[in-house]
Amino acid sequence: MLGQDDADIEDLFEPAFLVDLVNVAYQGALSPTPLTVEDLPEDPRMVRRVRRAFEARGVNGGRFSHYAPAAALLRTQTSYAKKVPKVTLDRAEALIHEINALITD
Repeated sequence: MLGQDDADIEDLFEPAFLVDLVNVAYQGALSPTPLTVEDLPEDPRMVRRVRRAFEARGVNGGRFSHYAPAAALLRTQTSYAKKVPKVTLDRAEALIHEINALITD
């Protein structure tokens, strides 16, 4: 589905959308310079990319928790639900179909 051997749930998201959530979640720690996709080093997994950017910039002691953007999404879901890219929704739907295919009665 994502074309890689392993992935995190964050890899379903488009990088710009996830970075936006990271900026909301870590707004105090990232102030005055929010994170951009261009700040992220190359890696197939988004969590590692963000963590490495945090380490390089000294954000939050170099620690990134993937729970923080998830919590930010829950807190702001009414405004963010409209911003989820279609490709992200398509990936999530494909994942659910694959999971359902594994379920047997």
